[in-house]
Amino acid sequence: MYHRKIAIHHFAKAIENRYLLDGNANIDSYAGLILSYQASHQPEKATHTMKQMMVFARENINSEHIHLARSIQARLWLLQGELKTAVRWQETTDFSSDTGIMFFWLDVPRITRCRVLVKEGSKAGLCKAKEKLKEYLAFNQETRNTPQMIEILLLLARVSQKQGQINEAMTFLGRAVTLAVPGNYICAFITHLTDIADLLKNLSLQGAGEEFTRRILSDFDPCETIDDKNKFDLDPWEINQNLDNPLSRREFEILSHIARGLSNKSVADRLYISPETVKKHSINIYKKLGVHNRQKAAVKAFDLGLFKPGL
Repeated sequence: MYHRKIAIHHFAKAIENRYLLDGNANIDSYAGLILSYQASHQPEKATHTMKQMMVFARENINSEHIHLARSIQARLWLLQGELKTAVRWQETTDFSSDTGIMFFWLDVPRITRCRVLVKEGSKAGLCKAKEKLKEYLAFNQETRNTPQMIEILLLLARVSQKQGQINEAMTFLGRAVTLAVPGNYICAFITHLTDIADLLKNLSLQGAGEEFTRRILSDFDPCETIDDKNKFDLDPWEINQNLDNPLSRREFEILSHIARGLSNKSVADRLYISPETVKKHSINIYKKLGVHNRQKAAVKAFDLGLFKPGL
């Protein structure tokens, strides 16, 4: 979960400065933010950012950017369960003008076409996807494009798994892990985890990339531990801003005191407000965090990274 928060933080910062950056960098930043929001179970933010990306692409009157934005839209449809809409995109889009340089974008339309075919899962679609993915893998091996090689190998693993060729699927997955370990490409596995979790567990049991696969599985485990999260040092206010229902400045300030164990009166004295005002803010904090008392609010604040002891 924390890797996704880090990604959201950096992609959002890049988009804030979009008019100072190269247009290509902006498109990749939008794509990264959309996928990170979706992977963090924030579909509304992903959809909202998708609309912003499309507006940005059209403002620049750049056909390549619009093509890429539509590809990300199709990818988002897949992730949000709108398979039929994604299939229509795949069937009506012209990929003939796509150039090799597009493999260096964060999202590649031709690969997203294969994602749609894999998700659709028909026998003919899987065969077509495997053929194209092997072709794209060879190209990216020649250009030493490691991120896309990992993505393609993960898709090939999913194709083989759906075709019942488990040994081949494990081979593709093993190659993806081998490539990912040196560069710590954990994020490449985010959107595939639901489909490849069992394969990853088996790979780990076989001793192949055991530490790396364990980290992938634990990183996306909803029961992740507080100790794992403390390895990172994000600004608590930035984390708060990325929540579905962020706290106001005053609520955030009061929560920091609650998390330190201060009573309402002590908080009121420090902030020069009445205890009743502290109580009202506390009720709002509990609602936003989905808890019912100050003890659970403190635990939730620590768990989310909104509060760090000693600060």
